[in-house]
Amino acid sequence: MKRPNLPLFGIFLFGILLSGCTRPINRTAESGIRKALPDVLGPAKSYDVHVDSAWERTLQGKLARVTIEGEDVRFQNGLVLDHLSLILKGVEVDTDSHKLRKIRETDFTLTIGEKNLNEFLVDEVIDGETLRKIRLQLLDNTILVKGERVVLGLGVPFEISGSLLIKGPSILELDTAQLRVVGIPFRGRVLQFLRKRIENAVDLSQLSFPMMVNEVRIEAGRLTLTGKANPMPLIERERPNALW
Repeated sequence: MKRPNLPLFGIFLFGILLSGCTRPINRTAESGIRKALPDVLGPAKSYDVHVDSAWERTLQGKLARVTIEGEDVRFQNGLVLDHLSLILKGVEVDTDSHKLRKIRETDFTLTIGEKNLNEFLVDEVIDGETLRKIRLQLLDNTILVKGERVVLGLGVPFEISGSLLIKGPSILELDTAQLRVVGIPFRGRVLQFLRKRIENAVDLSQLSFPMMVNEVRIEAGRLTLTGKANPMPLIERERPNALW
């Protein structure tokens, strides 16, 4: 007989109700979430899940804290995150319908390293112009991009540098007030192209659930974004037989 389709948290709660004591109860929940995460968040090298809740509260469908850690998580736009952390607080599930009622708060931290950013910034042709050997460096509070622009068959070096600003809840942009160009002069469309490539790499508005950035840190070799997330639209979506 075909099993009913249940939302993610309804499915793992169902497993909880079939188990017996504190850690086995939470381990059942953790296992169910972990199996569903590639479909929910995207493919990754690994996911780790920890449910922190007293057993009697868990059986009531009230989980104090759920921590999700992902390594090498692939975004929909092709960018790979070095690390993704989600902390879900105040999770409540209806024990009768096995459906998620609410998540009081979700915090996220994501880290992107130079290697994964450079793999995203591949050589491209734009309106007859070729940019090649594009390499990005993450310095303290600064993004530095070096490359060559092909002019008359020759590669002429250039570099641009600047810092990132929070433009909207989930969008970052290169600070034009601090943007510095060294080397050959750029026409507007080439500079705009490079800016957009960098900004698209960290555009969280492309995700399937809202993530709102409240802090950006650029350090040697890595970019870290922190903020709040609202996974409810994604979790509430029916996912047929996700764990069965």
